[in-house]
Amino acid sequence: MKIQQLAPIVIKKLRSDVAFTSIAHCIEELVWNAIDADASCIAVRLNLPFYRIQVVDNGNGISPDDMKLVGTRYATSKCHSLEDLENLKYGGFRGEALSSLKEVSSVLMIESRSAGSDETYCKIFTKGISSKPKRSNSSRPSKGTTVTVLDFMYNMPVRRSTISEALDLEDTRKLLQSIALVHPGISFSLQNEAIGEICFQFKKCSSIYNAFIQLFGKSKAE
Repeated sequence: MKIQQLAPIVIKKLRSDVAFTSIAHCIEELVWNAIDADASCIAVRLNLPFYRIQVVDNGNGISPDDMKLVGTRYATSKCHSLEDLENLKYGGFRGEALSSLKEVSSVLMIESRSAGSDETYCKIFTKGISSKPKRSNSSRPSKGTTVTVLDFMYNMPVRRSTISEALDLEDTRKLLQSIALVHPGISFSLQNEAIGEICFQFKKCSSIYNAFIQLFGKSKAE
């Protein structure tokens, strides 16, 4: 479904901002965006000493036309009417996550290759200011989207001071674990790029039962 600007009546009903409160909250919104794009593989990469976050997926990708509206407030592919708003089938925050994320990131970079395209396009926000989408210097090997956040919460020093590498990595691991349990058909991974360590890995499987065994062991599943 294409990204569209919401009608004023829907905007009035929505009236929402995503107030990012933590690293895990940021990742949660990006992961739900990837799930909504029908991704079957989602990789999260963190370098917390540099407040760097990256989420890579193999979803449907974003077309060059839609890339123009990515990160624009009240522009979304997830709901276009009041009826859609009341019957949302998507997990992401109504298309608002990227719009809010650009305001708390020194740099927000979105690279995407849409299904059926051979080209990767890139859009960069610098302290909330957008550049025009352009062909990326680095081409993705297949369809999907990569969202990279640099200097997260650069303008929120008090909130950023609460970030703890150990605690936030563990919170993110638990988050991915809980999402994997209800989405067993998706592979997930979490890498701590600061030390090059894989903190969490989940291989897609056929059922929630098998996912539970993979995550918690067979003894707890019985």
